[in-house]
This record gives sequence, C-alpha cells and structure tokens, in this order.
Amino acid sequence: VFDNYILDAKKRNALEAREQAVLVKKEFLKSVKITYVDEVCRERILEFDVALRENGNSERTIANKRQRLQSMLTFAGIDPKIYPPKPKYEKKLPTIYTRTELAAMFEVAKPYQAISCKLALKLGLRDQEIKFGEFTDIIWSESVYRVRSKPKFDFTVKDYEQRDIPIPTDFLEELKIWKEEHPKQNLIVPTKTGRPNGKLLKMVKRLARRAKIECGWCPNCVAGVKGECGCDEFELHKFRRTCITTWLRNKIDPRTVMAYAGHADLETTLRYLRPAAAQERIDEVSEIK
Repeated sequence: VFDNYILDAKKRNALEAREQAVLVKKEFLKSVKITYVDEVCRERILEFDVALRENGNSERTIANKRQRLQSMLTFAGIDPKIYPPKPKYEKKLPTIYTRTELAAMFEVAKPYQAISCKLALKLGLRDQEIKFGEFTDIIWSESVYRVRSKPKFDFTVKDYEQRDIPIPTDFLEELKIWKEEHPKQNLIVPTKTGRPNGKLLKMVKRLARRAKIECGWCPNCVAGVKGECGCDEFELHKFRRTCITTWLRNKIDPRTVMAYAGHADLETTLRYLRPAAAQERIDEVSEIK
C-alpha cells in the first residue's frame, strides 16, 4: 500500500514527498511489526512516535514524519478518526550561523567544501538545488544564478517556479576560477565520479568537527555520534537560513527576498525577519545606563 503512495508521488513528480515517504515507510515497518494495512490502529501509530523518540528524533521531526505517515494511510483508505493528536513541539526561530562559526569553518574548509557551503550562504540555495546546480545555471554576463528544474536528474524546483538570484561580485569571481579549474564538469559540486553529491550534509558535519566548534550539548554530541548524524547544530540548510536573514538585515525588502528565496508566501519570509542575535548586541546594551 505504501508503495502505491510512493509510485503516485513519483508520477506526480513530487520528488520531495516521494523521498520522505520512502524513509517513513522504512522506519514505520521497522518499528511497528505489522503486515497488512487493516492492522493499523491508534496504538500502532503511537508506537511509531515512541520509536522515533527513542532514536533521537526531535518532536518537530516526529510531527513531520507522523504527518507523512497519516497522508500515506489516508491514501490507503484508513479512517483519519483513528489518528491520535500529532506531537506538539516548540516553534523555534530560524537558527543561523554566527560570524565566529562561519570563520572557523571556512578557515579549515577545502575549496570543494567552501564552494558547496557558499552556494547556500551567498545564494540561499536549498540542499537539492546545490546538489543539482550546474555552471550552465549561471548567467555570467549578468551575475545571476537561475534556479530551474533538471529533468535529466528527475529534479523539479519547489512549487515549479524558476527564480533568478543575484550573485555577489566576489563569489562570482570564485565561481569563475572554480569553473576554469574544472573544465570537464558541468555540475558545480559533483562527486569524484561526476554524479550529483547526495552526501553534502555529512560533509558539513565533518567540517564542523574539524573546526572544533560542535555544540557539545545536543544529543548527538553527548552520545559522540559521528558522520551524517553529527552535531545537530550544523547542517547545510543553516547556511541558507543565514543568507536569508542577512538579506533582510541588510534592508533588502521582504518581497524581493521572498522571490530570491523561492518562498511561496510572504509569511514564510518574515519568519527570518528577526532581531540580531543577543551576542551581537552586547556592546550596545552594555552602554545603557
């Protein structure tokens, strides 16, 4: 039954939904020992929540995975009345990297890692957009990066909307040099075999570890978890959040930022319109008498 949902998502070209469904299917069937869909009940769904929590998933992640599970079950004909309330979680402000963290990471970053991170930090690209980014997406004469779908990779831009993003002058020069050094590739940050790199998240986790700036208090740090499940505070998408916040703080109007970021509505963009981090204002508040 889950496979039918996954196939439907593929036919609709809803690739993100398909990827999430594949993961949730695997986790649900592993944690809840059932064979047939009519065995699903309130208790089995709650068992799934418990298993996710024991595996270190945050309440927000559990709520998102539960939503995907319920979509799959509804697709299979399950009565939504049996669904227990979704887990509640604290809605946090979008987290961004501090200047100290950025400096530490870029100090130890190799050129490949630096370019990968700056595609998010300078252009606000999403993880998948970086993975499938190509030199032909760059309009060199106008210093513009065009985000668009890549049928050859089965990649579709979110909400099916292309968008143009201005490339900062310094980063444009870096991209020109990077292209000259890699004349035989069109993907900007491919694997060694020339394929899209699906392990960029793991790269960022390792980069933070090498820079010795892991938080030390998140569950993964306390447990000493390595690899893709390293420090919770470091991820590729956080560079994108830092970029969007920086645009807004530098007085680029929210509707323009909305277009650059590829947000579907202004409300999403305004979530990033937040005060400067407390540690950035210590000098100012210290002068208050």
